Amino acid sequence: MLEFMITNKSWWDSIDFIAINLVGEYFKIYPCQIATYVDKWLKSGNIWLQYSAILFQLKYKQNLDTEMLSYVINNLLGSKEFFINKAIGWILREYGKSNPT
Repeated sequence: MLEFMITNKSWWDSIDFIAINLVGEYFKIYPCQIATYVDKWLKSGNIWLQYSAILFQLKYKQNLDTEMLSYVINNLLGSKEFFINKAIGWILREYGKSNPT
């Protein structure tokens, strides 16, 4: 259902809410699903799924999985897509607030 919401009639404002609040909470409850969906979303070519793969951890603060974030960012580095680059900057800035080092 979350994938459907992300990929249908998508725009940044709706995806911000879905990725951060809905997907983020879902993955807190079902962390064993993260790798499967993140890989699928990164390979999908859909910018909103990729954007969600970056942003779902935005509110995780010190519980953010830095290895997963690094994996996602490294897979999307060099993207020409504005929203992908925006999401990378946003999550790094937010994580930097809880872990300045």
